[in-house]
Amino acid sequence: MRTIGHVVCHTDNSLDPQPNAKKVIRMSLPFLRPSLVFVLVFANAAPSLASPPIEPAIPDIGAWIGASGEPGAAAWQHAAHFSIDNEIDPGRNQPAPVSTTVAVGYTKKALWLHFVAHDPHPAAIRAKYRRHDQFSNNDDYVGFIFSPFNDTQWGYEFFCSAAGIELDSFRQQGNEYSSFDAIWYCDAQLTPDGYTVTMEIPFSSLKFPHTAKPQTWRMLFFRNWARSVRHQITQVRFDFNNNCTLCQAQVVRTATPIESHGANFQLIPAATLSRTDTRAGPGSGLEAGSPQVSGGLDARWAIRPDLEWSATLNPNFSQVAPDVLRSTVNQRFAIYYPENRPFFEEGTWVFNTPGFNFGEFGGGDNRFVDTRQIADPHWASKVVGQVGNHALGALIADDSITNILLPGEQTSSLKSFNFSTRDALLRYRYDFAGHSALGVLATGRHGAGYDNQVLALDGNIQLDPSDSVTIQTARSTTTYPRRVASAFGIAPGDVTGNGWTVTMHRTRTNYVASLALGRVDPGFRADLGYQPQVGYSEFRPYFEYDWYSHTAWWNNGGFGGSWNWIHAADGGPVLDRQAQVYTFVHAVGQSHAIFYARHDDEYFNRHIFALNQYELDASAQPVSWLAFEVDTTAGDGVDYVGARKGALLSVEPSFTLAPGRHLKIEFVGDFERLNVPAGRLYTADLYDLRIAWYFNSRMFVRAIGQEQNIRHNTALYAQDVDAHTRTLATQWLFGYVLAPWTKLFVGFANGYLGTGEAGLLQQQRTYFVKLSYDFQL
Repeated sequence: MRTIGHVVCHTDNSLDPQPNAKKVIRMSLPFLRPSLVFVLVFANAAPSLASPPIEPAIPDIGAWIGASGEPGAAAWQHAAHFSIDNEIDPGRNQPAPVSTTVAVGYTKKALWLHFVAHDPHPAAIRAKYRRHDQFSNNDDYVGFIFSPFNDTQWGYEFFCSAAGIELDSFRQQGNEYSSFDAIWYCDAQLTPDGYTVTMEIPFSSLKFPHTAKPQTWRMLFFRNWARSVRHQITQVRFDFNNNCTLCQAQVVRTATPIESHGANFQLIPAATLSRTDTRAGPGSGLEAGSPQVSGGLDARWAIRPDLEWSATLNPNFSQVAPDVLRSTVNQRFAIYYPENRPFFEEGTWVFNTPGFNFGEFGGGDNRFVDTRQIADPHWASKVVGQVGNHALGALIADDSITNILLPGEQTSSLKSFNFSTRDALLRYRYDFAGHSALGVLATGRHGAGYDNQVLALDGNIQLDPSDSVTIQTARSTTTYPRRVASAFGIAPGDVTGNGWTVTMHRTRTNYVASLALGRVDPGFRADLGYQPQVGYSEFRPYFEYDWYSHTAWWNNGGFGGSWNWIHAADGGPVLDRQAQVYTFVHAVGQSHAIFYARHDDEYFNRHIFALNQYELDASAQPVSWLAFEVDTTAGDGVDYVGARKGALLSVEPSFTLAPGRHLKIEFVGDFERLNVPAGRLYTADLYDLRIAWYFNSRMFVRAIGQEQNIRHNTALYAQDVDAHTRTLATQWLFGYVLAPWTKLFVGFANGYLGTGEAGLLQQQRTYFVKLSYDFQL
């Protein structure tokens, strides 16, 4: 599995473009990141049809706050108390092996929680310094999922490790977004018999109902206790025939109304000072560039507790880590990269819809909104909120560069144009009774004679606790002016298209099953999203059966299978017919192994290729300081340049070393070979090494090295290709992160290039200082 490799770049839930059966397994297994701890019950956004009958009261503890402004023993004594004592994995509703309690109360300004986590072997507690959002499921941590609207469609997630590292994310209809960042605080202390965690979550950092009455919330408390086996513990018993997580959270109420304190306004100026030295030619040295200064400004205004406006000028790229390295060799479709700009990460999940998750990337990254398509905006503004049962979102941006993805049945093409566009998104979703949701999305893009508009309707209907239906229908209209059409080699003018999908999903204690149907017309375009394939119909059934044990050497095992049938639209050929079976086991040592066997009749460039592939994906965490994984695929492959069949071998290893509390070393590799009857066609090797030293939860130093080494056998290609291409990128960074929007980064980066058999030659060097600060007004 590839998710461990993804942590080298973003903590975003990384959308993995894998075959659907594989994707479902990955969503269902609880060993990815802390915010995925509850997907073992296949939480697909399905709410429960009944609320828990008991509603404990959360009290106002303001009267017992001491002179320090923080709760003391008296305040915690008067708080509401919960026992986190039910293990949901590997034991399914078994008594927890460790004792954990949490006290909950609030003051006028904040929600407070105090966790006491006992441990029979306190010396074994895994408490490591990391950046915000970057501890893992192999650490000790506690936290909770919080729905302030008593809504099973969405909620907040707040976790704190035993080292005091914060992780926050946003859950929406079973999906989780670690791009959510809030200003909140946690303090962790190791004790002789475990550790304690105190959380302060200001109400100004949350959206909650705008009402003068006491609040009704949902809370699901959680402890992660990872040793040879990772134990997941909550305060409630789970119904494993229910495919929802938030609906199983405990309903609580506040003893008094929560006061709103007027508008909360933030100004976040950012500045970047940089200098780039470049090489004019192979025989010259690096020439010093001129210092460049750029500035940006973000503004946020909480109009009311459940509605927020924000705007940005020259958006700040605070994420200084490079994108995860991905191979571009022998790819049919444009590669997807996740968003990393704070303004476009925060709150934009409201625009998410089911999308057309079919075709080559079935169940993967396809989406109607991908804000990275807004490439280089001068400014942007958005309003997002949850007003009662109504989810609202509107975004407008003035983009100076226009990236257009032209999709097709078998390939896609991405090109950039230097004309500007005005981009707009509009979203509305109605959550009725917390059980289901209906929504509408409109997107528009216009400039220099180019225009793209999409109107989509979607719904998630809960039939009963186990069964749900997701529907999506959309229509697009696109106008290509002559300059755009010429660049793509198509005729100028208007293109229109429709699309629809229906997915039926059932979850039971020991099995999960789904059936997906859909069609996307050849003329459909989602140019503000990521839709690389169009012009097909698809039929996709899927089934998985599981066994569970919490006393044997194994915890969970099972088997499954899927069948994908993709037919070109309007009477075209069968594009893909894939049958896949797999079996898996999770065992002690936090280990897992999944074995896939698949047969694929794939149509490409007027050829049908009968492909047989086998894949083994295995990982383990045998000790607290070492985790490793290897994903190996062998069998038949296709050369998409020469349209011929070959023998494919792909090996993707990764490991993480974390001795002590401060050091972290991560390595990810991607090694691929394709042989054709005449010999080795290409060799593509990718290396990504990252070493970090964390002084504490705020300050760190880091070094990154990324290399691509690609060799082509030019004698086996009909057209010109480079025989040998090698690139190397390095980055050295000092970072100090006081809060999500208050940051200082100082560093330098180098870029090297090698062609033919010549060695690497440095092409550029960049020095940079990036600073942003959050002013609360």
